[in-house]
Amino acid sequence: TGDIINFETKDFDTHGAVTVGTNWKFTAQEYGIYEVNAQYRTLNNNAVNAIPAIYKNGVRYFINYSGASLTIIGCVNIVTLIELNTGDYIDVRHDNSIGDSLTVENNVNQISIKKVK
Repeated sequence: TGDIINFETKDFDTHGAVTVGTNWKFTAQEYGIYEVNAQYRTLNNNAVNAIPAIYKNGVRYFINYSGASLTIIGCVNIVTLIELNTGDYIDVRHDNSIGDSLTVENNVNQISIKKVK
């Protein structure tokens, strides 16, 4: 199921929708179409064959295939639209098919989630 990315610090959270920590998640406070724009940086080469993904209610929803087979340390970017009902939640994961642990650089990761409709 992959490592959940912890976007540690909240700059804005007007509805108390974000839970930080190892179980980081965004919970929709109302129905809508949301734009998700996430970036994080890996620090080790254990990201080989890893695929950045967004999970909705614990199930893989979106896969960024352009980030697949990362063999170098680098930045990962995910941008998509997602329909959420009230109470639905999403998290960002780095699915790693070979099972190695992932090291993510702290303090440079960011995510923006905004309701667009």
